[in-house]
Amino acid sequence: MSCFAILHQSKPNQKSQLKWERQFRWTNELRSQNPKVGDNMNTNKEALRKHYRILADEDIEWLANYGPDDLIPEALDVPKEEDELREGLCARHYSRRTERNSCSWVKRFSITTIFIGFLGVLFIGCSGKLSDGDIADSVEKHQQASAQAVERSDFDAAEAEARLALEEAERRFGSEDQRTNTSLIWLASVYQAKGLTEEAKRAGERALGISEKTLGPDHLETAATMSMLASIYLTAGDIAKAESLLRRSVAVKEKGFGPDHPYTAVSSSTLADLLSEKGEYAEAERLNKRSLAAVEKAWPPADPSVPIGPRLNTPKIMEGLAKVYVAQHRFNEAEDLLARAARLRISMVGAEHLSMVGNQVILGDLYKARGRNADAEKAYREALRIEEKTIGSENEIVSNLLALVADSCVMQGKHDAAVDLYSRCVATDEKIFAPGHPQRTEHLQRYANVLKLMGRTDEAAQVEQRVQEIH
Repeated sequence: MSCFAILHQSKPNQKSQLKWERQFRWTNELRSQNPKVGDNMNTNKEALRKHYRILADEDIEWLANYGPDDLIPEALDVPKEEDELREGLCARHYSRRTERNSCSWVKRFSITTIFIGFLGVLFIGCSGKLSDGDIADSVEKHQQASAQAVERSDFDAAEAEARLALEEAERRFGSEDQRTNTSLIWLASVYQAKGLTEEAKRAGERALGISEKTLGPDHLETAATMSMLASIYLTAGDIAKAESLLRRSVAVKEKGFGPDHPYTAVSSSTLADLLSEKGEYAEAERLNKRSLAAVEKAWPPADPSVPIGPRLNTPKIMEGLAKVYVAQHRFNEAEDLLARAARLRISMVGAEHLSMVGNQVILGDLYKARGRNADAEKAYREALRIEEKTIGSENEIVSNLLALVADSCVMQGKHDAAVDLYSRCVATDEKIFAPGHPQRTEHLQRYANVLKLMGRTDEAAQVEQRVQEIH
């Protein structure tokens, strides 16, 4: 087994052995590049320092698990160079980890746009418009009020009205009626928009169960429910469940509507987001381009006669395609797409709408990938401002945004600002997460790493002690 393979299976008590193995491997790799290099580690210091940053790249997971101190070989313990190297490694660690971690939760913003106008398009559209006799006036009134609240970014009101619609539908039609399910699906989408992933998951799973029981697994409305639940799983990071549901949904819609129908395109674009998460960029690009063409033709974004919900799918898919381009370092194409998507969103829902957060996060990721860390910080701060103004300060999304801003500050050497941001971040985590939640421990460890960078070792040790205590 290679040293790199061992790293992914290692435990903290294996650090010394693994550190030795890394030094041994690095020396051998260096010797293979330069046969004149001898066996003595001390004589190889200068050469190792020269190649260190390249060779250390594949061991980035070690830094993620144990911190920068443990990644620096003992053979390179030269104070001046060590300090510089530690800061560089830590910065690279932040860049790698936050790029990876932001991918899953940022989907909440882009996917949420699918559901704005959901009652009139994605779900009801599968079977045609419901008549007044199909749903009680009071239910429909609450549903419409909830949708209007979403459009004006009042998500607390949207949740309250969605709950009232569900309660009234259950009372009038029963808990397993398909009309009740319409309200349940909408409530799940509102939960997702608010970053309440567990609540959204429970509502979505219940909705799918009702659809499969009352309509069957291959019904078009069941497929729409699958897409909704898959997007929630994707947000939660459950890639396997999301992919299974999405592929089933796309297959049903392709059979019922055709491959280029906009309803098929919406599900295909969410599948493209998932494939992008998995690194399957060619397929993700192909699906996004096909989906974009379909929704632009069916729901022209400039046509005011088309409801806002369907029209918002165009910028949503543009942003998904932009993420693919960022991952491929096609930065100019990505930036152009994000600018176009932002203009479309602003023209439809305004610059302060919650869906603009996702656009700003992706823009921040693009700037970070280009090394423009000041611009990245600005974009992340704008996302944070809109999120806090719209939803409030105590939710999972705000926590992640605080971490993204903090990390961009670290990349610029603005450690004092990063410490303040991480202090807010971990305080938020304490309010919204259970003690052993992985995001809570992740943010605490990154907080400790910033303190280490500043030489505040006692405070860092206290934070790391908190990590141990909550486990």
